Amino acid sequence: MSTQKTKSDPKVGYGKPPERSRWKRGQSGNRKGRPKATKSGQTDVAEVLGEPLSVKQAGTTRKMTPFEVGVRQLVKRALNNNDLKAILEFVRLCESYGLIAPPQPLEQSGGVLVVPWDWDQWRPMFEKLGPRPWPGERSGLPDEHGVGPIQEEH
Repeated sequence: MSTQKTKSDPKVGYGKPPERSRWKRGQSGNRKGRPKATKSGQTDVAEVLGEPLSVKQAGTTRKMTPFEVGVRQLVKRALNNNDLKAILEFVRLCESYGLIAPPQPLEQSGGVLVVPWDWDQWRPMFEKLGPRPWPGERSGLPDEHGVGPIQEEH
């Protein structure tokens, strides 16, 4: 291989190849071109959640959306593991879809508690049976004549 310099190549060296091996005008060294830019973070979540998946359930394979699979797993975790976070997330999900109504705030004004029996009827039931619920047809409520199911013994 000869390393002879020609008059047309006065400056040959680092970053200056000989003219015969330089790119011709309009010619590119990257024939495939620059690769297309990929979308970063631009995923259509609704499209992904709408694509059906094959899920094996009770020995058979059926198609479900990823959203349905996620909800079923959330319910399973809430029921089987008594997972409070899963229970609260399921309740929030039901509220957001309008399946259940969020609890209404309590009024801050004072109120009156009406008890269907008086202290003299309630006290013997509590002393004999402890806190409610009490056994019986009316759970310790007095009947229409005002007589309770338990008579006080003297």
